[in-house]
Amino acid sequence: MVNKPQINMKKATSGSWAVKYRPQKLFDVIGQEAAVTEITGSINKRSLPSAYLLHGMRGCGKTTIARLIAKTINCKTFDACGTCDNCKLNLNVEGGHPDFLEVDVGDRRGIDDARGLARLSKLGPQLGNLRIIFLDEAHRIGMDAAPAYLKPLEEPPYYMLWILATTDPDKLIGTIKSRCQSVALNPVSKEATLQRLKHIAQQEQLSWVDDKILETIAQASGGYVRDSIQALEKVANYVQGGGVTDRDLINKIAFNSILSADPEVDINNAATKILAGIYLNAPKLICNGAAEVTDFIPLANKLIAFNQYLIDVITTTSSPNIYFSAANKLFRNRLEKALIKRNYSPNIIRGEQSLGILLNVSATLVTLRQDLQFFSMPRSMITAKLGLLAHKGY
Repeated sequence: MVNKPQINMKKATSGSWAVKYRPQKLFDVIGQEAAVTEITGSINKRSLPSAYLLHGMRGCGKTTIARLIAKTINCKTFDACGTCDNCKLNLNVEGGHPDFLEVDVGDRRGIDDARGLARLSKLGPQLGNLRIIFLDEAHRIGMDAAPAYLKPLEEPPYYMLWILATTDPDKLIGTIKSRCQSVALNPVSKEATLQRLKHIAQQEQLSWVDDKILETIAQASGGYVRDSIQALEKVANYVQGGGVTDRDLINKIAFNSILSADPEVDINNAATKILAGIYLNAPKLICNGAAEVTDFIPLANKLIAFNQYLIDVITTTSSPNIYFSAANKLFRNRLEKALIKRNYSPNIIRGEQSLGILLNVSATLVTLRQDLQFFSMPRSMITAKLGLLAHKGY
């Protein structure tokens, strides 16, 4: 009879490290010192805007900062003390605080939803200092719903604060954007990410971790702190579960973990295939690439970015000044091999003719990106329009 291992449930915990090590105060947020200082100054002076607009790339801390703003404002000491009645309530779960409502606009983007939130904004707080409504993915507010937000955002009651967050502020309707105080969040630096990972490794007593492994994760995360923490946890589970001791193997696992944690990898791969299909006159590659994804707006954005990189390679003598995460660099190198070298594609060479081809493709991609918003069969549109480019011999 096999003896089952005894588990001490008092020590066992649930939840990921990304949740466990989530910042508890605004100044605990890494890599966003300017934004945090601006927001904290407004709170300390009790001079808040009617609405904040937090914008930045995925995983840079928008949701965390929004929740910490709410926690700080409704704290009895305005410092997220962690001990008062308001601070003890969990803002990370739905209904955790009666005066904080977090809304995913993608699920509630209609006119009736907007009117309902506008009515709710007129109600005073039950427990805290202010009632706060947080609209995540705010760029998805529908055109028909936008007018219902205008007056509540511009002239809310004195006890009401709106917080909007988006990865794409350019898509946000101008009349809404103009009613918010904009707060830009930057990609978190490798150094700040590395320090956070070192702290977690120390707290979790990961004796097998060295600086090289943590630097691999921090570099490959490309500014996504949440992805880096998830990757470290994934590596820890693998190492501890399989008894791996070879540090070179652990380092390789770390890099693969951060790539698998990045949902953009599939889009990058699809974009690479599609561009190769255009320039290598291979429509089948275009079809294969389009079949790998289900979200086509991000795919179109990636195609535009990668094609712009090729234009920059031809028109500049120095390295293009474009931000690429480690995953993007991997596929960028693929593009260079498949599209820049003459022995791969005779048409893509340095010179006026090749620049003209690239610009023509870029114009088609921009038009495609605009049309995708209004077409019910996006995959068909991509394969048809871009397949035609490949057929032309680009």
